[in-house]
Amino acid sequence: MLLARAGASVLLVDRARFPRDKACSEYLSPGDHAILERLGGGILDAVEGAAHAKLYGMKVVAPCGAAMCGRFRGGPRPYSFALPRTTFDTILVAAAAREGAIVREGLTVESVVFDGNTAAGVFARSGNGKRETYRSRVVVGADGLRSVVARCLGLVRSSSRGASHSRRTWRTSRGWTVWASCT
Repeated sequence: MLLARAGASVLLVDRARFPRDKACSEYLSPGDHAILERLGGGILDAVEGAAHAKLYGMKVVAPCGAAMCGRFRGGPRPYSFALPRTTFDTILVAAAAREGAIVREGLTVESVVFDGNTAAGVFARSGNGKRETYRSRVVVGADGLRSVVARCLGLVRSSSRGASHSRRTWRTSRGWTVWASCT
């Protein structure tokens, strides 16, 4: 968004079609408030105005059962947000498009285009199977845990510590209900 606002030609490519549901990343830390404010375009106000839970702290539980609890302090708000990815992604994609980014949904990045040793774009496949090449001066791989871009650039590190796991839960009047999980 910042690059598009500054006049750069920006192409946002995602294999998903929005809105899409995703169990991970429904929590925005209190530090994210300043980032959302910096992005501008009314994003922070849109998040604040969307249906969300206010989180005043968190509890982290290790596989062995040990737990740590903490409350948020400082910042302009004593809380953070928990909202569905369908809502948050819709806000972000709409803001990027308003700033001039071209949004291409349903394209799966398969590899990076190289010009010598420099990343110079991506190869992507559309939903109908057509392979397309998108050249650029800058490639940003914001493609998650199993990043194709990071793998192609040799930036992936393997860990023998085990897999991470998160769960999305909602508090109901009858107790905790697990809705979905991801690893």
